Amino acid sequence: MRNLLALSAILFISGIAIIIISALSGNGGFALVLIFPVFYTSGPLGALGMLMILAGIFLFFLAPFAGTEMHPPSTPPPEPHHTTEKKKVNYGGVILIGPIPIVFGSDREHTMYAVIAAIILLMAIAGIILFMGI
Repeated sequence: MRNLLALSAILFISGIAIIIISALSGNGGFALVLIFPVFYTSGPLGALGMLMILAGIFLFFLAPFAGTEMHPPSTPPPEPHHTTEKKKVNYGGVILIGPIPIVFGSDREHTMYAVIAAIILLMAIAGIILFMGI
């Protein structure tokens, strides 16, 4: 699994480097469509870079399944123990609908963590918008 993750990282980083070389040589360029960065190319070097990035992403998602064997279990799994004890699960979250955060949580502590996460997310989005000059 680690070898596959390392290979995916190498392919991804190499693909980005090849795309940058392609753009600097004049065979490709970058654009911003809405909020999505787009790379376009007219040469084989940029296409090779895109293929390497896609292969790196594919291998990254394939890595957790590497080395797993698919065979039926020899013994049936044990029956789950039923207890009358219930554990309280605490949670908190943020839903961003445009620039409006909706914060929720099961208790005060986790709700405050979600509020902090919402503030950090909004600051990051504002920083990206200011940096991009939109």
